[in-house]
Amino acid sequence: YYGLSAHLKRARRAVVELDPHGRIAAAREEALAARQAMETSILAGAEAFEIAGDEDPAAIEGLISDFAIPLPEGFSTTGQAFATSPEELPRLEVRGETVTLAPLGIASSRAAGDAFAGTLRSPSFEIDRPRLHQRIRGKGVARVIVDGYFLDERNALLFDGHRRVIDSPESFTVVSWDLSRYQGRRAYLEWIDEGPGFLEVDWVAVGADPPTVTEAATAPTIAASEENLLMLASAVATRPPDPVRVLAVADGTPWPEHIHIRGDAHRPGDEVDPGLIASLGSDAAADRLALAERIADPSNPLTARVMVNRLWHHLFGRGIVATTDDFGALGSPPANPALLDHLADRFRSDWSVKRLLRDLVLSSTYAMSIDGDKRALEVDPLNEIPHRASIRRLDAESLRDALVLLSGRFDPSMGGPGVATHLTDFMEGRGRPGSSGPADGNGRRSVYLEVRRNFPDAFLQSFDLPIPTSTVGRRNRSNVPGQALAMLNSPLVHLAVDGWGERISALPGPDAAHIGRMFLESLGRPPTDSELAACAAFLEGERGAAGAENPATEAAAFAGLGHVLVNSKEFLFLQ
Repeated sequence: YYGLSAHLKRARRAVVELDPHGRIAAAREEALAARQAMETSILAGAEAFEIAGDEDPAAIEGLISDFAIPLPEGFSTTGQAFATSPEELPRLEVRGETVTLAPLGIASSRAAGDAFAGTLRSPSFEIDRPRLHQRIRGKGVARVIVDGYFLDERNALLFDGHRRVIDSPESFTVVSWDLSRYQGRRAYLEWIDEGPGFLEVDWVAVGADPPTVTEAATAPTIAASEENLLMLASAVATRPPDPVRVLAVADGTPWPEHIHIRGDAHRPGDEVDPGLIASLGSDAAADRLALAERIADPSNPLTARVMVNRLWHHLFGRGIVATTDDFGALGSPPANPALLDHLADRFRSDWSVKRLLRDLVLSSTYAMSIDGDKRALEVDPLNEIPHRASIRRLDAESLRDALVLLSGRFDPSMGGPGVATHLTDFMEGRGRPGSSGPADGNGRRSVYLEVRRNFPDAFLQSFDLPIPTSTVGRRNRSNVPGQALAMLNSPLVHLAVDGWGERISALPGPDAAHIGRMFLESLGRPPTDSELAACAAFLEGERGAAGAENPATEAAAFAGLGHVLVNSKEFLFLQ
């Protein structure tokens, strides 16, 4: 258990720059080669000069790193900006119409010029001094992450100042953090070059005050022809394709993991190396890649079994192993072990979720009706080995999306920012958002609604939306009065049926055609003769004395009929 936990503690949340088709890496190699060739040419033709030395690292009190050899042990990078070897460090820099020597002993993100983006990340360390200092120049972001928290932009009270915007491209400056409240905690540093621009870090130190150091002498100017100057400037001005920035997991900055004595996190025991769960059998895996390869190894059947069981659960309402989150001794045994292994073998042939889903939904099992054989019902009342379709209520998000679709305001677009939670008068408490979102979420799908831990969407919560603090493989399915009240009174439902009523009433044709359309849109079938007659009578009653010529009355009448339809069990449940 602790070996697996040690794996997770080797990884960190990171915003990384993806490079589709390797075009950015190719542009970097081209720019790097051009810069190095031009630097060699200029330095070969220059007169003898004395290289100015850097300050003495030993004189820096509390030094963590002086970047004498990039990159020091434990440091890691993502993206294409930062130099990863001494050969990649720039030797010259262009300042206006002159060329000077680049400073020594730095971590630099201008290996291939100023246009590339990337992140430099330090190893983790224990905070044992009240303040942390760094000497830095350039344009980008420097941040300190304490205990893995990225809340500096969300909670100024606890994390104010952890993220510093650096805007000093001409000269080095010392940036300091007050970490006195975090003594004994673990932290690591990030330097983010978002491009265009650059960041260069000279040293990092801890102590009560910034260390006093002797600055290096000004680097001499190197004589270069106008042609060489232009070529050097051109070599470092390559414009690569824009990276695709995504939230990801990056290796590096490992946290040490210890056995917890009697399970108490405050009583650490021996340090544990990364490893695997003993029941999976193998030797320790050195990194996350080895762990992933072991999980997907053909000799490990558990991964495929768990995945196909979850897919079966979502399609049929019940997994072959009913306890989708527990394949252990405390979980339920598979109702059909042979079927589970058959599907796992098919899945492992190509690891294609889409292909397996297609096979399942085209199967005769998925096409079964809810009418089961009487004998089968007696033998298998829980339908563990499917002999009929199971009646299931729509999950919360699907129900909401169906209502938004009927309203005519459905927005099928993908991506974009989340929609703020709609706040009711009863949603009070600490951390309440400052503003409320629209009741129908601007027509966006439920997946694009913001998730507020202490202020979940009221409608979704009524229909068993899981708490967002943990993963849930199998949701609870309740049937309580609050759900019926939500379908009667929720602002979302009223907005949906009002929009539906306006849309239907604006269509040409008789009531019978409109009623038939509403049945098809909501229940997926035409109405029976008795249902058609009852709905027509309902519409006449809703119109009342105002008459059919009043558009508002027409829309309200069809909205009332729509409200009846969405409150039917047939709308709420899959058959």
